[in-house]
Amino acid sequence: MSDPGFIGIQVEKGVGPEHLSPRTSYPMEWDSSELIRGPLRSYPVGLWICRGLNCPRLLPRNCFVLCVVELGPQLSSDWAFGRSKDKWAWSTNCWAPQDTLAEVESFAHAARTWFTSISLMAFLQLHLKMKLLLKGKWERVMLEHHLAVILHSLYLRETVEASFCLLRLPFPPLLTIKALQASNNSFHSSIFSVSQPKAAMTSATKEVAIELLPLIRVYKDGSVERLEDTPIVPPSPDQDPETGVSSKDVTISEDPSISGRLYLPKLTSHNQNQKFPILVYFHGGGFCIESAFSSLYHCYLGNLVSQINVAVVSVEYRLAPEHPLPAAYEDCWAALQWVASQSAGNDKDPWLTNSGDFERIFIGGDSAGGNIVHNIAMRAGVESLPCGVKVLGAYFVHPYFWSSKPIGSESKEVHEKSLPSLVWNFVYPSVTGGVDNPMINPEGPGAPSLAGLGCDRLLVCVAGKDLIRDRGVWYVDMVRKSGWKGEIELFEVEGEDHVFHIFNIETENAKAMAKRLASFIFQ
Repeated sequence: MSDPGFIGIQVEKGVGPEHLSPRTSYPMEWDSSELIRGPLRSYPVGLWICRGLNCPRLLPRNCFVLCVVELGPQLSSDWAFGRSKDKWAWSTNCWAPQDTLAEVESFAHAARTWFTSISLMAFLQLHLKMKLLLKGKWERVMLEHHLAVILHSLYLRETVEASFCLLRLPFPPLLTIKALQASNNSFHSSIFSVSQPKAAMTSATKEVAIELLPLIRVYKDGSVERLEDTPIVPPSPDQDPETGVSSKDVTISEDPSISGRLYLPKLTSHNQNQKFPILVYFHGGGFCIESAFSSLYHCYLGNLVSQINVAVVSVEYRLAPEHPLPAAYEDCWAALQWVASQSAGNDKDPWLTNSGDFERIFIGGDSAGGNIVHNIAMRAGVESLPCGVKVLGAYFVHPYFWSSKPIGSESKEVHEKSLPSLVWNFVYPSVTGGVDNPMINPEGPGAPSLAGLGCDRLLVCVAGKDLIRDRGVWYVDMVRKSGWKGEIELFEVEGEDHVFHIFNIETENAKAMAKRLASFIFQ
């Protein structure tokens, strides 16, 4: 393995899928040298698919997929990838799913330029129809006649018995690419990544100051590596071809820098003059990862808008640690003020002024975004919005609340070192009271009465398997006891985990949540 010509990424002669039992579950702890040896130049078409490999929902950080595609007439017989629970055919150099060969061959001639402009998720879902993949990152290396693609940080929709080629490599993806280039002179220096190349290339040598797995890593030189971010995707101002939803990006404030993404339902001759309720949405991510512009939230909100016919303003707020709390709270309040100001109509955003119903403004968010919803609703109870606009309702999805004392089913043994505790102290290091501060513990010392919530209706959603499930129930109970005069509803989905509806938008439970939100908004 020390010889740069033998870097453990190609299959040894005589070892292929036909030698692997389809009923065997191969362990994730494989050493790559057990199955794959040989100089890169000897085997131009990549790794083999291991049928029966049990894939966890989140693949280990050092577990990658490598596929090499021949960019020529024989592309269809040299395609190295696959999907779960499918029929596979053994071809000249690898397995290929029979129902995708024609599609793969059809884009062969455009592959060189096409790979620089399309996301991994879109690539797999649109061209391989592989619906198991939620998100991931990829890098490519171009040979003269072949294209090597390394996939990593993969999330699947569920734990599956899958047919992927999964191998542990000794380096992070971009360093692996460097090793690939060093081992074979025919590789060109043509790399595109939806991850952050500088962070990926240097993380192996830099000293870590703080690490909050699986979210974020901060190095002693001040640089930040976000481990869970999904790729940024552009809006669809001319309607998304799948949903018919239009979206565009807007600047809310230049100082501080706050922006957002607007979504409108598909306009037809029947609804082009209709005024839609406005949902101001705050994304999750522990206040330190994710984005209003990420593929994850773009996909979720586009789908939601198409299902329930509301206008959405998704807020791109500043993240910790570069901008510790309360920056996110201030940004989201400024965004709500901006939305309210659009009701004046003069030189305002035409999407909102023409299609938004300012009598029906709702705020909503998931996880950390649900925490933001609470704090914005409390602020709306004591501060006025421009133009006399009021918040009609608030939508909490798996809201991130915590306290120094466990409640319900929360573990007493590891409570102080649990991820919710660690994240809060990381994103708000200067806060008084730690996890008992009223912004995360609504009944903490000095917390204002929940009777002051500045809206008329609340919908709180919890998931049965969620670590913070009991916090949502606890919040509903506190609001009911506070003397608040509005209407509050609790909606629980059994058997699901934290923010499942965002990662699994097509499931029946996710659709049920969307329907519940629709009935809440349109009641």
